[in-house]
Amino acid sequence: MRKLLLGVVVIAAAAFGLVKGFLWYKVKGHADAFVQAAAPFVRISYGGIHTDLRGSVGIDEVVLRPTMTEDEFTLAAVRISAPHLLSLLLLENRLDEGEMPEHLSVSLQRLQIDLDSQLVNLLDEMEPAAVSGNLQSGASLANLDALGCGDREHFAVKDLLAMGIRRVALDWKAELSHEPGSGVTTVDLQMADPGLFRVDLNMQITGKPGAISPEDGLPSGRVTYTDEGWYRKRNDYCALLNKGSVSEYVEQHLAEVATRFGIALPEAMADSYRQFMLEGGTVALALNPQPHTPVTELPHYPPQDLIEVLGLELVVNEQPFDMAAIAWKPKTEAVTSATPAAKAPVAGAPPAPAEPTFRRVDIDALHRHIDNRARIRTHDGKLREGLVQEVADGRVQLTMQLRRGTLTYPVKLRDIASVEVLH
Repeated sequence: MRKLLLGVVVIAAAAFGLVKGFLWYKVKGHADAFVQAAAPFVRISYGGIHTDLRGSVGIDEVVLRPTMTEDEFTLAAVRISAPHLLSLLLLENRLDEGEMPEHLSVSLQRLQIDLDSQLVNLLDEMEPAAVSGNLQSGASLANLDALGCGDREHFAVKDLLAMGIRRVALDWKAELSHEPGSGVTTVDLQMADPGLFRVDLNMQITGKPGAISPEDGLPSGRVTYTDEGWYRKRNDYCALLNKGSVSEYVEQHLAEVATRFGIALPEAMADSYRQFMLEGGTVALALNPQPHTPVTELPHYPPQDLIEVLGLELVVNEQPFDMAAIAWKPKTEAVTSATPAAKAPVAGAPPAPAEPTFRRVDIDALHRHIDNRARIRTHDGKLREGLVQEVADGRVQLTMQLRRGTLTYPVKLRDIASVEVLH
């Protein structure tokens, strides 16, 4: 009996050693291949290999040295995890065959980057022109809190250093879960620098993520930003630049946001945003786009329609707000000398045909006016205008003529207060 037990123990130990050795060999092979492939751009070294028979592998004590500078960045650990050992062993084959793993987790732990490094400063010098262009078009939200902070359009490395931020230590994690039956893939991304900020992104994607095209539409999702201390450093720095108080900087910031983006926030939303700027907390933005909303058309949507089409929902410090309540200042179009002048009638000429005019019709009669231009007023006062393309499923599809083509967007019939059609 003792010999039998001893034999079982020896076989188990040998099996454990074989699997452990196989994993170690596989991880080292992939790590060394990656190091060699990256060699023209960055020299990578690591201090150890991690293998866990519960379904986790990785490398430890990673050092990255870019070839174009003399910098050195460190990474405490890289981890790839699966629910169990068998899933981990089959992972490579499944990916090679184009199959989605049912669950996979990848993490980078404690990536330390010195902000006064040569590479960071080189990248920072390349950024201002692009940032300026984005802000002028009203498209950049990443540098939003720089508005009202002296003459800053964005926070450069010198600003971060002046705030006392010498180094960032980032933790990054991505988790993927796939349901073969429904074809839905859930992606969770997390990035944080403890003591400064945390960003959480959740997305639900239908189909294979790698095979999705821009025409397939947008996934639904939610991004949450948590300010864990950045606001204090930013507020003190901007108050010093403005030679005023923190409260004065925040008020200046709110005024410049309204001017830059052409918006007027409802009072409750402005108060909540003001509180977030002063004390930190969380801001969450949910995305619930209408099915098959093409990504390529989104830049052409007016802001009010973009909010509706994307199904945007805003929550500030757990207080939800209706983004449709944001007032967008209309763009005025000046009449120029290029506008053709009206011609004087010629004596004896036949009367000119009557100009088409908009006439009110019943909402239920919209289906009779396909390909006619319509003006639709919604219950909340919004005006929609375009060619009637289709009336179905409780919606009317309107098409707008743009400089680069056409844009079709839906209006719910229940939201319509009145309709006028051009005759």
